[in-house]
Amino acid sequence: MGVQRHPNAVGPEASAQEEEEAAVTVTAGERKEEEEAVMMTGASDAAALISGNRSAESYEEQHVHSVYERIAPHFSSTRHKPWPLVTSFLTSLPPGSVGVDVGCGNGKYLRENGDVFIVGADRSANLVSLARERVNRGGGDGGVGKGGGAADVAVADGLALPVRAHAVDFAISVAVVHHLSTRARRVEAVRALFDCVRRGGKVLVYVWALEQGGSRRGWSEGDDPDQLVPWVMKATTSKKNKGNGGDAAGSSGDTTYQRYYHLYRKGELEEDVVAAGGRVLVSGYEKDNWWVIGARDEDASSSSSR
Repeated sequence: MGVQRHPNAVGPEASAQEEEEAAVTVTAGERKEEEEAVMMTGASDAAALISGNRSAESYEEQHVHSVYERIAPHFSSTRHKPWPLVTSFLTSLPPGSVGVDVGCGNGKYLRENGDVFIVGADRSANLVSLARERVNRGGGDGGVGKGGGAADVAVADGLALPVRAHAVDFAISVAVVHHLSTRARRVEAVRALFDCVRRGGKVLVYVWALEQGGSRRGWSEGDDPDQLVPWVMKATTSKKNKGNGGDAAGSSGDTTYQRYYHLYRKGELEEDVVAAGGRVLVSGYEKDNWWVIGARDEDASSSSSR
């Protein structure tokens, strides 16, 4: 796979990890071919659709799922501070609300509002394990939150959520949908969120933005929106070997994992929300991310069943 390196690109949150991340552009033609294959919807194109999905699933397994399984503890150690707008959304919910956090990672949002119950779901078993530890530290079998609320967590695929249709009051998905490698799969992930919520329920979605010209990442409208972003795990060196004048013996070498991201252009997330059977209530841009708060569009037939 041909790539072009962007040494100034960094990760989504202010941390030491930012110094270790840089962006790598996926060959645009290769990603375009996969996306066009998956977006075919005619009956005669069924074989191409299945083939495209399998190709996308395989690509995501290599550049998303397996990566987060390997880097889970290190990744979690850099993800502590909740994003203000997500916290604002969660704390605005009525007491007693029940919702899902799809792609909950280490569970940092599960206890932001002690008056609601949140079920966290993530494809990574290792991240779910870390989230469960965080929840249980709150006390009680149900994981009592910092304000008296509760949470639970489970391993689940965002495209096949084990949630009854229209069963919850809200859903959030923060920095997750952009890991799906075709538009069809991204729209399906957003649709799954709307399918979970009841009439009048709300959905919050956050994705990385393409327009980051003013940040250290340096991406802008003219760049390829499909990127591989490295996560570097630094090798450790024992003090004993370092003291003897040689650090090579105590180091196994740095390990770099490539994570796939689709960087959303302005207006693209809103388009995906509408395509998924949702209605945009409010949307915006915050620190290199696009976000949307939406609700089910009752006139969209795609939102009536799963």
